[in-house]
This record gives sequence, C-alpha cells and structure tokens, in this order.
Amino acid sequence: MGGFLGFLFLLLLVVILVPLLRIFAAAYNLRRRFKQATGQFRERQGGNGSQRQQQTQKEKIFTKDVGEYVAFEEIKIDEDEFSRRREAAGSYREVKAESQITDVEFEELK
Repeated sequence: MGGFLGFLFLLLLVVILVPLLRIFAAAYNLRRRFKQATGQFRERQGGNGSQRQQQTQKEKIFTKDVGEYVAFEEIKIDEDEFSRRREAAGSYREVKAESQITDVEFEELK
C-alpha cells in the first residue's frame, strides 16, 4: 500500500510541478528578454532613461525674465480710429450675418 501511495504522490507531483515549473521558467525568460530589450533601447536613445528625465527636469528652458509681468498702458480709441487701423492693416472685411435656416419641424417620438 505504501508503494502505491508513493507512486500516486510521485505521479501527482510530476503532473502538477512540471507544468508549474514550465510556466515560471517562461515568465522568467520573458522578463529577462523584456529587460534586455528595454536596456538596448535606452542605449540607442543615449543613456539611461531615468538620468535623462532627471536632467531635463533640472534644466530651465526659459530665462527668468520671460513670462514675467510687463506693465502696459491701455489706450482708448474711437470706432473711426479702430476701423481706420483695421483697414490699414489689411485684415478688415465686412461680414453679413445670415438668418438661420430651419427646414425640419420638431416631432416628439413616443
């Protein structure tokens, strides 16, 4: 009886452990290949990606005076002066407003 139970235990062990070991080995190989591929990508991009992110975060693109408040004086001009300036700039064109066209009456669905 002990030999039969040992055989069943060994058979169960082989049936369960072998597929589990294969799954773990495949996952490990996939992880290793992924790390290797991303490492090659980083090398082609010019170094470690995390170092590049840290460098770009530290560098300032704009100088300190850019984007600061600039004092200005608002001047008021009348409509004639405004239209004269707009015509002189060449961006003036008259636009006629059209009435809205309705071709469908609302019908409530039940």
